[in-house]
Amino acid sequence: DLYASWVKVADQTSLSFDLAEPLTSAIKGAAANLNASTTQAFTDGTQFALRLIYLVVPLTLLAGGLISWQISRSITAPLGRIRSTMDVLSRGEAATVADTDRADEIGAMARTLAVFQANQTEKARLEDGQRADAEERLRRQQAFETAVRDFRSVAGELTRAVTDTMAGMRDAKATNRDNAALS
Repeated sequence: DLYASWVKVADQTSLSFDLAEPLTSAIKGAAANLNASTTQAFTDGTQFALRLIYLVVPLTLLAGGLISWQISRSITAPLGRIRSTMDVLSRGEAATVADTDRADEIGAMARTLAVFQANQTEKARLEDGQRADAEERLRRQQAFETAVRDFRSVAGELTRAVTDTMAGMRDAKATNRDNAALS
């Protein structure tokens, strides 16, 4: 019995070794196939990644350049308008202030410029009022001086006329007294 069980175990072990060789060969073949397919997948993935990089990087640079250009235009164009408005206002001329409705810093600068313009307009209005008041005062002063000069002239003529009349009355009185004394 021991021998029979020993033979049975030996037969099974021999059978296992006989089966191990084809299984080992199959595993080696599967590993080689897996290695080849993995290498091919890696190569294909690398080529895809490079094509994607060659496509995405230029597109990203182009998009970044366009966005940068648009941002710079959205800043430089309004600043140019503000500068032009400041030039006009510095010459004392009226100007239309653009971009006051923007909610950013450029809008704040434009609103401040509109306040400067309103102050300049108010200052000009006040100066015009002061100039008109000064001209009116000068006109009244000149009219007063003319009236005083006319009054002096008339008063001088009246004084001369009264003086002449009084002198004539004295002469007439003296003549009447002399005539009365002779009579």
